[in-house]
Amino acid sequence: MEHCRQNILFSSAFLHFLLLPVTITARLLPIVDDTSSNHHIYIIHVDRHKTHDLLGDEELESFHRSFLPNTTLDSGLPRLVYSYRHVISGFAARLTPNELDVIRSMPGVLSTDRGQVYQLATTYTPEYLGLTKQNGWGGTMMGNGIVIGIIDTGIKPGHPSFSDYHMPPAPPTWKGNCTTPGSGFVCNNKIVSGKAFSGGTHPSPVDTVGHGTHVASIAAGRQVNGASVLGTAKGVASGMAPKAHLAIYKACSAQDCPDADVIAAIDQAIKDGVDVINMSIAGFTTDPLYADSVALGSMAAIQHGIVAVTVAGNSGPNDMSINHYAPWVITVGAVSTDRRATSVVELGDGRTFNGQTAYQPVSTFDSSKLYPLEYAGKNGNVDASHCVPQELSNMNFSGQIILCHAGAMKATLRFFDIQFGFVPSPSIAYFSSRGPRQMNGGLIKPDVVAPWVNILAAWHKDVGPNPDPMATHTFNYESGTSMAAPHVSGIASLVKSQHRDWTPAEILSAIVTTAKDCYVRCRGLLD
Repeated sequence: MEHCRQNILFSSAFLHFLLLPVTITARLLPIVDDTSSNHHIYIIHVDRHKTHDLLGDEELESFHRSFLPNTTLDSGLPRLVYSYRHVISGFAARLTPNELDVIRSMPGVLSTDRGQVYQLATTYTPEYLGLTKQNGWGGTMMGNGIVIGIIDTGIKPGHPSFSDYHMPPAPPTWKGNCTTPGSGFVCNNKIVSGKAFSGGTHPSPVDTVGHGTHVASIAAGRQVNGASVLGTAKGVASGMAPKAHLAIYKACSAQDCPDADVIAAIDQAIKDGVDVINMSIAGFTTDPLYADSVALGSMAAIQHGIVAVTVAGNSGPNDMSINHYAPWVITVGAVSTDRRATSVVELGDGRTFNGQTAYQPVSTFDSSKLYPLEYAGKNGNVDASHCVPQELSNMNFSGQIILCHAGAMKATLRFFDIQFGFVPSPSIAYFSSRGPRQMNGGLIKPDVVAPWVNILAAWHKDVGPNPDPMATHTFNYESGTSMAAPHVSGIASLVKSQHRDWTPAEILSAIVTTAKDCYVRCRGLLD
């Protein structure tokens, strides 16, 4: 069936192509079950239009709307949620199950999927990874001229980690713009774009969760003096590629990352011309590659010369628990560092238990005094017994040490601030997902590992018992493979800044095959 008509005009001097508005042949698709509660977002894969590469955005949307019964629901919501150009040939739309059945039988429709929902999966780690002015950073200009796309929960603009002081504009290869008009988001030479995707709408890309801000600053945060969390780990915070630019694509909330939004974000990042894409988004261990939005998006990205980095996932330690196993994406697992924010609980009978805490009142806490241990779940509240914050808000534990899961003893606390040299380190995190996967031919995954635990990086607000709502110099500790992936995205940016002609596969190979064994005469991860 012919979907469009194009006219070609010739001039005596030049050959011009003038694509007129696409004329769509109407499809008689019945409107059924048009109740808002019965509609779901489905991803529809269709044959590429024969003039796909020549279609403008509006023409491509018109082509995709031709598969739909009408343009809007009775509720006023548009049928078409997203029109995809790069990641897949297809679109996301609001449909009832009956409408979906009709669309499945239409010529040109290849497959349909109901949108899945994914979950979200530093002052010291640059040094730990061997990044100094002499090594790693030396000669790379710290990622200058590279644009890293972050697909996450957004970013906090105005944070010192994202200052554009002495930063040049984005490189000529950058084709994007700042943001959606009216979002209130302000870009600079550091954050060159901020866009948000939520069910076909485009809200503000400002981060209200913290995850995206943290991830972005690990990958490419500027060097910030005096960074700390409640006074601990004080030093110079820096991303792996501190002079790289950031393009922000908000596709996740605190709860989830709908794959229709994730595909739209990757599609936009490809259109904008990023050099590296970081996706700290967990997946599903049972998904085939054709149903994994991160795998599909990564394939489209590498076809445009973009390095794609994602997480192994937090589903370990069992074998074959890897979330993202596509051969073409850099999959990152999690290892520990040798830094700890240490504390020791000493019970009244003399037994001691080592632990970690960001709260380190070394000079003000009386460690000679015993304090009563109070079990938070003493009233039978299961959530309180797990110290869920909202369940503790109405309880008074002044002068006590809160104990989860056991208690009726006394103890004291001793604090030792930040300590280094813990061994064995690095060690694979217990939760870090393992390979291999039979569905990729048994290819070894993850490809690399990077630091994950208590990573200090930028945060969207102040933390602690008395947070300052006006604070801008805000940092926090976070842990997970979400924190490991942006370390590698930053490293990939350093490599690409030195070798602009290298393909994503060559950059992956360089990162994987050049690691050096450290043995016992040094510490950290050297590459």
